Amino acid sequence: MCYRRIMQKFSAFKGWIWLIGFYLKVLVAAVICACLSYQLITWMASQVHWDWVQYLARKPLRQYVDRFRLICVCVGFIGVIRSLKLSWSRLGMSFCGKAYVKYVLYGMLLWLTLFLVTTKGLATVSMNDVCWRPIVGFLFASFLLAILEEFVFRGVLLNVFEAQCERMKSTNILGLLFAFLHFSTCEGGNLTANIWIQGAQCALHSITSIGQHLQWTYFCCLFLLNALLVHIRHKCNSLWGCIGFHQGLIFTLMVLRKIFTFGETRGAFWGTGRLTDAWFTVLCLCCLYLLMRKTIAHKK
Repeated sequence: MCYRRIMQKFSAFKGWIWLIGFYLKVLVAAVICACLSYQLITWMASQVHWDWVQYLARKPLRQYVDRFRLICVCVGFIGVIRSLKLSWSRLGMSFCGKAYVKYVLYGMLLWLTLFLVTTKGLATVSMNDVCWRPIVGFLFASFLLAILEEFVFRGVLLNVFEAQCERMKSTNILGLLFAFLHFSTCEGGNLTANIWIQGAQCALHSITSIGQHLQWTYFCCLFLLNALLVHIRHKCNSLWGCIGFHQGLIFTLMVLRKIFTFGETRGAFWGTGRLTDAWFTVLCLCCLYLLMRKTIAHKK
């Protein structure tokens, strides 16, 4: 028994070392690609006057590093999938339309309910002139963001962590990673330095900036949402339930923040109406998570 525990801890440690090494490789690749692309676009902007080239040339280097960081993560995970021989069905990507639609509605209903409760009597929330044209764009953007994050976190990484340790521990580790990475940004480096040094500073800032931008209510919301999404993943035996729930949350937030303007807070418990800045939201997500766990345990 003692030997088994030691081996489990060692496996979890190896998993963290692998993850750190993977991210460092991603950052190095992102810096190289970003700096080369930035230099190429800058040179092209001096030679031609195409609108799209001039537009890209006005973008700061930090945005190049940030975009290539995302691209390199996606490419890297393709390699991980091949090396681990993860099938499409094991990743949960076999399409399940019923679960997708059902959980889209669940996600929208959850956020709308919390919004109505947290904004009751909140005078600082005012309605804007409603323009419905961006709604289709919101649907498309929320779907892309949901499918990308679910494929990476509840698809690939969940398989990696659950191969190393038991479900609860892997859920908590994944939740911490999911929450922390939402506060990671590639901000600008020293503009007087060499472009390669600037790129390296931007990449390094994606790690050091986490503590600077950390918001505890949002962090707790993300941690608990990950737990809910992991439970949905196992309950549906498909990633499409997670994608639907995630999209429902993102789409509702996009629409609410388009329709309403949020002002001062009534306090940390109720927030401003943005949902993710309220401890009430954290409390509700915690209760929902515990209820879901109890329901699943009772069925077993």
